[in-house]
Amino acid sequence: MKPLSVVIICRNEEKIIGTTIESVKDITDDIVCVDNGSTDNTLSVIKQFGARLEETIWEGFGKTRNKALAFAKYDWILMLDADEPVDTVLKQSILNENFTDPYLVYKLTRKNYFAGTHLKFGEWGRKASHIRLFHRDYTKWEEAEVHEKVILPPGAVVKTLNGHILHYTADNVTDFETKMTKYAFLSAHKYYRYGTKSNFFKIYISPVFSFILNYFFRLGFLDGTRGFFIARTSALYTHLKYVILRKMQRS
Repeated sequence: MKPLSVVIICRNEEKIIGTTIESVKDITDDIVCVDNGSTDNTLSVIKQFGARLEETIWEGFGKTRNKALAFAKYDWILMLDADEPVDTVLKQSILNENFTDPYLVYKLTRKNYFAGTHLKFGEWGRKASHIRLFHRDYTKWEEAEVHEKVILPPGAVVKTLNGHILHYTADNVTDFETKMTKYAFLSAHKYYRYGTKSNFFKIYISPVFSFILNYFFRLGFLDGTRGFFIARTSALYTHLKYVILRKMQRS
């Protein structure tokens, strides 16, 4: 066991959150799930798997993550989403760390899955590392609605751990489209707040470039029908967020 807390933010994740909790049980004695209004059996599953449940209101990803930090028992935080169990290699990498330098932050690499299949190409097939393990007194989240970044302290040292977060994006087409529509609304609100402008090029041309980039240049077609669907949905997401942003600007 390590002197760190695993903090999981969640809402309506009854299918996967038990797997995520189970994947980190050997790391710590403090697994806290911060729920944001689940209406399915998520709360029951959390209790069934022995994690600590806290409930709060949703205020966008950045603010909600920062609020969730306060519920942790320890200052070192491993922050996960409900659909992000860790593999055994990453778990061992975390167990091998000492966690004595508060200026040290850790990048963790994600593998993305759609409908249970690992995506190896396209936008979701790229190896992307994100800072998810840090000392909460020195590191916070940018308070953005979506695609929030970690704000690092001066002098921070970034280390990438071996192993992966296993990101199960969605079980089916409907779930993924629903999730991307939600992200489009959140992104539009973020852009509006930051003063980003929408225009004809961003609404109609950028989605085409998005599809070509992810399906052809990033070899998304090698993932078969799943690769086509991911590239198409990403293009629709790009189109939708700029349409929403333009409506907000005009109103």
